[in-house]
Amino acid sequence: EEEGGKNAITFVQNLLDLKDRFDHFLHNSFNNDKIFKQMIAADFEYFLNLNNKSPEYLSLFIDDKLKKGVKGMTEAEIEVVLDKTMVLFRFLQEKDVFERYYKQHLAKRLLLQKSVSEDSEKTMISKLKTECGCQFTSKLEGMFKDVTISNTINEEFKQRVSSAGTNLCGVDIYVRVLTTGYWPTQSANLKANVPMAPRSAFEAFRRFYLNKHSGRQLTLQPQLGSADLNAVFHGSRKDESGVGSGGVGGGGGSVGGGGCASPGLVVGSGDGVSSVAGISSSSSSSASTVAVAPPTSSNGLMPSPSLPAAPPAPTPAPTTSAGASPSGAAVMSTGKPSGPKKHIIQVSTYQMVILMLFNTRDKLTYEEIQNETDIPDRDLVRALQSLALGKPTQRVLVKSPKTKEMESSHEFTVNDSFTSKLYRVKIQAVAAKGESEPERKETRSKVDEDRKHEIEAAIVRIMKARRRMTHNNLVAEVTDQLKSRFLPSPILIKKRIESLIEREYLARTPEDRKIYSYVA
Repeated sequence: EEEGGKNAITFVQNLLDLKDRFDHFLHNSFNNDKIFKQMIAADFEYFLNLNNKSPEYLSLFIDDKLKKGVKGMTEAEIEVVLDKTMVLFRFLQEKDVFERYYKQHLAKRLLLQKSVSEDSEKTMISKLKTECGCQFTSKLEGMFKDVTISNTINEEFKQRVSSAGTNLCGVDIYVRVLTTGYWPTQSANLKANVPMAPRSAFEAFRRFYLNKHSGRQLTLQPQLGSADLNAVFHGSRKDESGVGSGGVGGGGGSVGGGGCASPGLVVGSGDGVSSVAGISSSSSSSASTVAVAPPTSSNGLMPSPSLPAAPPAPTPAPTTSAGASPSGAAVMSTGKPSGPKKHIIQVSTYQMVILMLFNTRDKLTYEEIQNETDIPDRDLVRALQSLALGKPTQRVLVKSPKTKEMESSHEFTVNDSFTSKLYRVKIQAVAAKGESEPERKETRSKVDEDRKHEIEAAIVRIMKARRRMTHNNLVAEVTDQLKSRFLPSPILIKKRIESLIEREYLARTPEDRKIYSYVA
């Protein structure tokens, strides 16, 4: 369980294999005996719910099957596996926890365009809807609706830019606008300092969007964005003494980008801003000087219809990994470079923001990168580990010292010797697929908070219809109403009853304190 996503998939697959084995015995040895069938179901429900990570693991397993790149499985075979996972889903007692994880994983598949097919996604949602009702899947369906609407909005924006001749500083931006209530949100607004070119492009989109939808607000969700960058690596050089100098100053690797200002700036950029939930935008840009090609990026944005219009946070732009040194530092190198190597680097928004710093700097410490980008510490560590400590064919940065730990004085330079057989290089995230313990605790706390509201809503619905009820009858009916999502404990129900009494939604009857009455 400690290895995250890999063990999550193994855990669920082993359960499915075990279920198949017992079903075989049930059919061939016990003639589908009803009592044995009930015992098998009861035992599976018992030990599946012994592991409080089962909802997360089941969602991760489904996520793995619905992602692009699953080898050797047709859509029909995937559907067979999904049908089997629904059997385990029925055994889950904490279906609300599963819903939260499933929403997070679906959001990433949609925004990063990793779904194996839209039909498979909608088939899975249909299975969940059949099992739990439309309330369970309404937000999931809303996410698909946002993606469709965003496609239309971006087409309209492109037409406006073309007809008006709007200057986007060379950035071709694509923004997904997401409705706050549908998509998973962070406890705090995440941020990142976006370079000028992508920020300007997004501001143009923001003005266009708010002119069409006054009263809304866009807030950036940079953790959901991605970027494709055109990069040129000139290779390591040797100075006059014959000593290799492969850093940014020596080789001058550069990443494609386009800035409206700073003639010597060579970076790719793309921008996104959203309101509270997440948006994703993709942009491409080309720089007017230095060896730079048009990059593309995508970031997350969401509209919040209920909020007043306000300036959104800037969004990250497509990144470029640049060995470009400031003010022609690369020209000062006396050695001969090996032939320049061009690649398209696929990165996250955070990685893009980091790489763009190296278009004007030879070397940066962890502390300097943190101060310049304003990326949250945990996300910054993951991004830098992916760029400098990932697979050898994906290390576009060089870290000194070469340790996994990150300290403020550790230095980073561009890997001018970067090479890959692939023209298009995807920088894989180092982060584990499963949640870390702090993240898992945060998810649990959100679930617990949601459950309080659901329990109170059920109590009020029941009491509004019945007017008067004994404590035991009320607890039993609340449990029955909520059992399809989770099993609330009698103690938790009692606490919510006390809270409603304090807020004067309910009252104890004078003749018997164990009988409650509804206060109109």
